[in-house]
Amino acid sequence: MIRAVPLLALLLGGCDVTASQERATADRVDDAGCASYGLKYGSPEYAQCRMSKDQQRQANYRAAIDQSFRNNQAVADQQLQQLRHNQQQLRSSSPTNCTTMALGGGMYSTNCQ
Repeated sequence: MIRAVPLLALLLGGCDVTASQERATADRVDDAGCASYGLKYGSPEYAQCRMSKDQQRQANYRAAIDQSFRNNQAVADQQLQQLRHNQQQLRSSSPTNCTTMALGGGMYSTNCQ
């Protein structure tokens, strides 16, 4: 267990690096996008452009999360429907009758129909 803690910290630390790298990449892309419009760093127009790009990224992220939730909900609904169908089939099937015969030596044979 003691060895697992440093490994876990290393793995989780990697997630933080990846997130910060993704953010840095997004910042560079946004900066290049706003600069391509001729906007100068520090100007109100540049700040508005960066804010707009950040808001769009957040909206896209929320939309992706919402879509993922809807997809997961659809799968769960399908699984529930299949489970209910299976339960209904079990209820409507004829009962099973089993007979067990002693074969001797502590062994048994069971036949179900």
